[in-house]
Amino acid sequence: MTGMMVAAAAAALAIAAAPIRQDPACPAGSSAALPATYDGWAAMQGVTAGTSVATPATLALGRSARTTLSPVATVTFPVKPERAAAAGTQAGVLAVDVTTPGTYRVALGAAVWVDLVAGGEGSTGMKAVTAVAHGHGPDCSTVRKFVDFKLTPGRYVLQVSGAKTPILAVMVTRLG
Repeated sequence: MTGMMVAAAAAALAIAAAPIRQDPACPAGSSAALPATYDGWAAMQGVTAGTSVATPATLALGRSARTTLSPVATVTFPVKPERAAAAGTQAGVLAVDVTTPGTYRVALGAAVWVDLVAGGEGSTGMKAVTAVAHGHGPDCSTVRKFVDFKLTPGRYVLQVSGAKTPILAVMVTRLG
C-alpha cells in the first residue's frame, strides 16, 4: 500500500513538473500563423527592461519587444511579485501607457511570472492589478502564454520575473 502511494505521488510530481505545452502535432521549428490579436508579434523592437520603477523601458501597445532582462537579484520591484522568482533567474520592469479603457492582453514568449502594477508616484501607493483571464498562446506558435487585464487610462508597470533566459518576447495589446 505504501509503495502504491509513493508511486502515485511520484507520478503526480512528474505531471506537475512537465512543460505546460507539449504538442507532438507541431513539427520542430514550426510556427503557426497567429490570429489578429497578435498582429504586432512579428515586428519585434529591442528594449532593455529596467531594474526599478524609476528606470522602466516603455512598451509600445500592439508591438512586441525582444526584451533584455537582468538577474532577478538586481531588480527592485515596485510591488512584491505574487510568486517569488527562483535565484539565478531573470527579471525586469517595463512601463505601458494606456489611453483607452478596455481589456488588454500581455503576451509572452516564455513561461515567466508577470504582475501588472498601477497607481502612485514612484513605488508609493502602487498595487497589483488582478488578471481577468490567462492561458496559453495559440498552438504551434511562439506565444507561450497570455494574461488579460481590464484597464483604465494611465501608466502601468509590468513586472516580469522568473525567466530562465535573459531574452523575452513581450507584447501588450488592446482586445476591446
